[in-house]
Order: sequence, then C-alpha cells, then structure tokens
Amino acid sequence: MGVAPQYGLYTSAVAGIVIALTGGSRFSVSGPTAAFVVILYPVSQQFGLAGLLVATLMSGVFLILFGLARFGRLIEYIPVSVTLGFTSGIGITIGTMQIKDFLGLQMAHVPEHYLQKVGALVMALPTINPGDAAIGVVTLGMLIFWPRLGIRLPGHLPALLAGCAVMAVVNLLGGHVATIGSQFHYVLADGSQGNGIPQLLPQLVLPWNLPDSDFTLSWDSLRALLPAAFSMAMLGAIESLLCAVVLDGMTGTKHKANSELIGQGLGNIVAPFFGGITATAAIGPFCGKRARRRDLAHFRRYPRNSGHPRPPRVGSPVVMAAAFRHGRAAADGCVEHE
Repeated sequence: MGVAPQYGLYTSAVAGIVIALTGGSRFSVSGPTAAFVVILYPVSQQFGLAGLLVATLMSGVFLILFGLARFGRLIEYIPVSVTLGFTSGIGITIGTMQIKDFLGLQMAHVPEHYLQKVGALVMALPTINPGDAAIGVVTLGMLIFWPRLGIRLPGHLPALLAGCAVMAVVNLLGGHVATIGSQFHYVLADGSQGNGIPQLLPQLVLPWNLPDSDFTLSWDSLRALLPAAFSMAMLGAIESLLCAVVLDGMTGTKHKANSELIGQGLGNIVAPFFGGITATAAIGPFCGKRARRRDLAHFRRYPRNSGHPRPPRVGSPVVMAAAFRHGRAAADGCVEHE
C-alpha cells in the first residue's frame, strides 16, 4: 500500500479492537484489506505517510457522519453490477502492481497510469531474478492448489513455509533474494535505525507531525486530501456493510448498519494516532462465534509476528491470490480479510 509492513500490523491491532467493541456486526473482522491499495498507494506517494494517516482520520469522520445520517441501509441498494465491476477492476490493478516484486524486476520508476505501467513491466522482463521468480511461482502455486487437498488448514501458512524453503535453496545455490529486512527500514524515537519490522507495540503519535515528514497540516493540504478521504470512506462503507449482509445470511443474525458505520469511523480515527492506516470490515477465513475474539487477537499476536524475517517475494503471491479472489468475492458482496 506504499508504506512499510508494520503499519498494516498497527492497523490490525488498534483498529481491530476499536471496531470490534463499537461496530454493529458481530461476525465481521476488521483490518487493512487489499481493496484499498488503489486509493492508498497514490496518497502515500504524493503526501507521504503523514498525509496518508491524516486522510485515514478524515475518512473516519466521514464514516461517522454517514452513520449519524443513517445512510447505512442506502448503501445496500448499490447495484451488484457496480460492485462487481469495481472490485474486479481493483483485483486486476492489484495483481498488476505485484508483478514487479513477484518476478524481482529491476525498475527505477513505475508509471502511475495503468497502460504505461504494463508497458514498463514488459520492457523490464529481461531483468527478471530467477530466485525471486521461483519463490513467487512456488508460493502462488501452493495458494492455488492447497485447497484442492481438502485439508482444513488455510493455504497461507503452507505457502509461506514453501516460499521460505525455496529461499533457503536459492541462498545455498549462491542466489540473492531480497527480504523484508533488506527492503524495509525504520527509525526509532532515539534516532537509531533498524531493519525489517520494529519489535515494538504501536506508539502514540500525532499523524500530521511524524518525524522526518515533510507534510504540513493546512487547509490547502486538507482540501487536497478530501477526495481521497471521501473515496476511502465510501469504499470502506460499501465493503463493510455488504460483508455484514453476507454474514447475516451465513449466521442468521442481523447487523446494525448505522452502528457499523460509526464503529468503522471510530476505528479509522483512533488508528492513525498509533500509526495505523485505513481499515474496514471483511469476512475472515472461518466464520464462527469467535469472530470478535479474532479481531481482539490481532493485538495479542502482533509482538510475536513482528520479529520473524520473511522474503517479500513470498508476500507478492499472497497479494496476487487475494486480488484474484476479489473478482469471485464481489459476486457474493464481500472480500475476504487478508
């Protein structure tokens, strides 16, 4: 989404708790979803992380206003064809964005417009990294074929293990594979730097006053972020409420649409103060009585998950598989939470 991986973890930890406690759907699981990539990436590139956090906060305000104005039920009348076309386009865009990392292409600059981006990817094909491509192919293949084995275990875990095994083989053969530790860096409050993901709990920050940020909070900057913030709010409202409708049919419950919008808004207002980006509700891999416990468990799992180095080429197939599922999930009115 244009930011380091830890900010997605912060979102799951903080926004997941707030939305679980204040939302109107018992079985939705809230956190960052792949659908927001097409909106968040341009914002982060133009305004940086601080601008993205401010836009997230603004989207939370919009969501609360939607809930107070009782717009919840109106969103359910959006035509299925609109939702299907919109989410299918998101899936295609996300899949295309992952090709660079999936194949380990060397590209100094990736164009913003889609057709130019495709052309640049084709021109960069001679720079493919065999090691990165091998990891990507094995991981994606595992994600696709694992469900056919009929084993009651999500394919993400064996796919990650398979990708890491291929990385070990590539390293033994003298190849080079980029890792999260080599691709991402962070700066602590005392000025010290580290690689990968910081093994710290989310820290309280002012979204518009981050260290090493060029973002300036002003009426002009807020006006520039307004369209993106409104788009985030609309996408979050549509995705969360449509998923809530599907979950009602699966569980025999009845969600409170306007309360869900207010809960989503509160989550997106609180999360930026802990480094979290935009969150929305979605359906988890398993739907059951512990859905809200899974939301709360995001925070408990964060310290354990943050300290394990993983090759980013393993992550690209996971995102590509999620993009593929966007098209299928759109027909049901929901997107699975990643």
